[in-house]
Amino acid sequence: MEKNFIEEFNKEFKKMYFNYNKAVSENDYDTAIEIGEKILQGLIKISREYILSSMHSETIKSLIEDIIVFHEKNLAYIQGTREAVKSMPVLFTFDAKERAVEILSSSISEFFSFILGALIIL
Repeated sequence: MEKNFIEEFNKEFKKMYFNYNKAVSENDYDTAIEIGEKILQGLIKISREYILSSMHSETIKSLIEDIIVFHEKNLAYIQGTREAVKSMPVLFTFDAKERAVEILSSSISEFFSFILGALIIL
């Protein structure tokens, strides 16, 4: 794995994550969800293209695939929530958006740690 790739990945992630955290702290959940979705999509792409494709053991591939699928399901939930709140009265959207941000925050943090560790080992 190229050291330059890891550095670029880390730099870009930090920038997006900073903007994500800023939006969350300002309760700008629409922006946070939009940025968080992009972050999670990027993490999924990297995990498939750089980590999963580098594994030779079928057992390890299966474990990594399970981790990726878990985060893809979280992403699908976020996307579904984002669609659903478009047709909801504003009064009821705050709780749904807040829950989506909680799921995003947890998923991003866990998945980033996994990916960074895997990239360092590769």
